[in-house]
Order: sequence, then C-alpha cells, then structure tokens
Amino acid sequence: MAGIGLIVFSSVLRDQKPFSIISPAPSVSALLSPSPIVKTPFPSKAKDKDDLFKGIPDQRLAPTSVPSGQITGPATCQLVGSINFLEKNLYENKDAKITYQNIDSPARLVLWKILPDDGDLKIGPNIFSGLPLPNGERSVGVSVLKDFLADSYNLTATVSYGVTDSRGVEKIYYADCTGSITVIAPPK
Repeated sequence: MAGIGLIVFSSVLRDQKPFSIISPAPSVSALLSPSPIVKTPFPSKAKDKDDLFKGIPDQRLAPTSVPSGQITGPATCQLVGSINFLEKNLYENKDAKITYQNIDSPARLVLWKILPDDGDLKIGPNIFSGLPLPNGERSVGVSVLKDFLADSYNLTATVSYGVTDSRGVEKIYYADCTGSITVIAPPK
C-alpha cells in the first residue's frame, strides 16, 4: 500500500516544473515605497466547531485523571536503592527507584528533598506525566549541577495527589515516601 502511494507521489512530482529561487535585488525605491495592506476577513461562522482549532493538538489525546474507581486510598510511595558516582558525569544506579500507589493524575508532582542541600544535584522524575498510573515504579535519575561539595547525599521525597469531595471540589494532599536513596559522590 505504501509503495502505491510512493509511485503516485513521484509521478505527481515528475509533472511539476522546477522553480527558481533567484530573484533580482529590490531597488531602493521599492524598499521605500509603502506596500499595499491586504485585509483578510476572518470567517464569522465556522463550518464546524473543530475548524476553529485547526493546528492545535487534540486535547482528547492528553493524559487525563485516573477514574476514581481505580484509586483505593491515599497516595503512598517508597524509595529504595543507591546511586554511586564513578565520575562527575557517570554513575551506577544500584536499583534506585521510586515505587508509588494511588496517584490520581499525570499532573501530580514528586517533590525531592536532598540532604545536604548544597545545590549540587537535580533529581527526577519530578512529575507523573508519562508514567503508568495509578500504580507503578520508575528508576531515579540524578544530574550534577556543579562540583560535589559533600561525600554523600540522602534523598527523600513527597508526592502530591488529589481528593474530590462530595461537592466535586478537589483538594491537593501530600504523602511522604518511606525509605530513602543514598547518592555517593565520586572518589576525590
């Protein structure tokens, strides 16, 4: 099927005449003279309401919240493992991961706490978008922003989640993860 489309496409292109992209340089008078203003009317009525949104990604494809029947309680999470840096930009992940349950939306956050917090490390994931919901696990990644000031760091995390009351009002809560991840700086 793709071969037929390619044949048709190439035959259409074969019938096209080549065009030139070389044009004479504009004169100074042409540059100084005002160009006519062309007004293009905006259609007052679109044929279809979707015509107004041409070129905008289909929002129905964006991840949505998890159905409430799949959420069995408040969110929980666990941290395990360690990350050992061999060099500044090379580390070994020794099963460092975050495991989570009952996360209700891909918009929920993972808020990392780093001790000591000297601004050296950036940790991820930071949001649940693209992760399996409501339950799952993900390897933890680390990047170094400047030189290590400490020999080791302790990572803990908190996750956000929402609870909708009987009136349909959502309130955001936070759950601390159990466990921690140790990050070891490279040997000096």
